[in-house]
Amino acid sequence: MSGVEEIVVVPGELTEACEQTRAGFSAYLDGALDGHSMAQLAAHLRECTDCDFEFEAWRHLQSALGELGPAQPPAELQARLRDALASEIVTGRYRSPLQRFLAFSKQTLAPAGLRLGAGLAATVVILGSAAGFLGTALPVQANDERLAHLNAPEFLYSQTTPQAITANGAGDGGCQGRCAGQGV
Repeated sequence: MSGVEEIVVVPGELTEACEQTRAGFSAYLDGALDGHSMAQLAAHLRECTDCDFEFEAWRHLQSALGELGPAQPPAELQARLRDALASEIVTGRYRSPLQRFLAFSKQTLAPAGLRLGAGLAATVVILGSAAGFLGTALPVQANDERLAHLNAPEFLYSQTTPQAITANGAGDGGCQGRCAGQGV
């Protein structure tokens, strides 16, 4: 490798303290350990040459990776991601069935419902106007002879209820004096 020394780690006999220390190398190099844990790891590295040797290998590896810099994405990655997202949006595979139905109703049923509602309202207004125009009753006057056939006859005076006239005079009494000599 260019500019980087090759370090070979020869495994020795590991104690439990060595295993715990080696498990913390990555966190130590990333600065993710608290001060007490960093001090314990540094103390172990001063005492154990095998762990110190492996830690130096980790440190060289980290610096070599740092020299590489960030990886550059392929030039067509952005276009491929846009195409993939567009196809996901069209198919809706990432949505639950309920979410797909709600999206479908929002995109297709809601505009159709709006058109249907507007058409129904326009129909009601047109038919209501036509019924109001054609169905209004013409005012009829008492002396209006040419419209007499359109109205049922109305009685201007109230009628009295008829009562039967009998021969024995048990009727309403209107015939008692006048009908006496007539044989009724």
